This record gives sequence, structure tokens and C-alpha cells, in this order.
Amino acid sequence: MEQMVPGMQEKILSGQFKVRDADMHRLARADFPDRKQIVHEILHPEDRSASQSSCSHYSGINYSALEVAVRRIQQDFDFLARLCHGGTIKGACV
Repeated sequence: MEQMVPGMQEKILSGQFKVRDADMHRLARADFPDRKQIVHEILHPEDRSASQSSCSHYSGINYSALEVAVRRIQQDFDFLARLCHGGTIKGACV
């Protein structure tokens, strides 16, 4: 974000500008071409509802809660895969 908006890092760290954790995570994970749009949405949240690209009908989603849920599902899946491949449940896994 600092590269696109010089001085923004200092504004965020000093508390002059607030950025939601979910927005920073979304920016960090975004492909480079999509970052400009995300930075615009962070700087102009009033435009967010009108300009959300493919997710306009999902406004109001709690991305932090969604990330937690996905992480938990992945952990459960990993646990079951280890349990199955470890031989603890004999004959249960194909």
C-alpha cells in the first residue's frame, strides 16, 4: 500500500487513518493487478458498495469470521486425513 500511496504507512501507524485487518489481509493476498482497486476501496469506503467487483451481492460479509471458519475446516480435514492414513481407522479410508 505504501508503494501506491506514499506516506500511508505513517498515517496508519500513527492512527490518523484506520484500516480494517480484513482489508489488509485482502490486499496482501490479492494479485498485483487487483491491488489498485482494493486500495481504492480502502481509501474510499463510501464507494465500496457501488464498486465491488464480483462480490457486490455479498456486502456485509465478515471476512475475518469467514477466514476463521475456512481455517477450522482445513484443520479438521487435515486431522481426518492423518487419522485415515495413519491406520487408526482400519478399512474406513479407501
